[in-house]
Amino acid sequence: MSLFGNERHRSMLVQKTLEGLRQEGIDIRKFPLNQLSKFIQFVATYSPADVKVFFSYVVTAFDSGYFSMSKSNFSAMTQIFGLFVKSGYLSPGQSNKFLLSYLFSLKNMMFPGGGKEEILNPNDLIKITWSLMIMQNPGTMTIPLLPKLIEQLSHFSRPEQPLS
Repeated sequence: MSLFGNERHRSMLVQKTLEGLRQEGIDIRKFPLNQLSKFIQFVATYSPADVKVFFSYVVTAFDSGYFSMSKSNFSAMTQIFGLFVKSGYLSPGQSNKFLLSYLFSLKNMMFPGGGKEEILNPNDLIKITWSLMIMQNPGTMTIPLLPKLIEQLSHFSRPEQPLS
């Protein structure tokens, strides 16, 4: 059995890592973004009260220019973005550099230029669409990319063969 295959071990690993971060024995800036994303997801499961600290860290890192959006970290940022929306740290009417950078990167991923349109990874597409729908005030459409995302979702929900 692997360390991550055991629920108790995962919980213990999260608690020990959080302890190391609090005591400054572990430098969070050395976490590659994909590992940071996975770790924040584990924190949401095993120590949900600590997610707020990671939200503040990510927003501050974007504000200071330490983090930026790129094609290579888009999936990791999508996981973080979805988690922050689900946890209530990003909500309708709220704006910060992380959210704006994410939306701008999303636009660039969907429309890379030259009249070309890209279809996003299905797992990212579902998470992004759900998150942005949650970010809308009822009866409003403040994120113009949302209809295009819903259109992309329809490509995946069409049956391969017509029903007879």
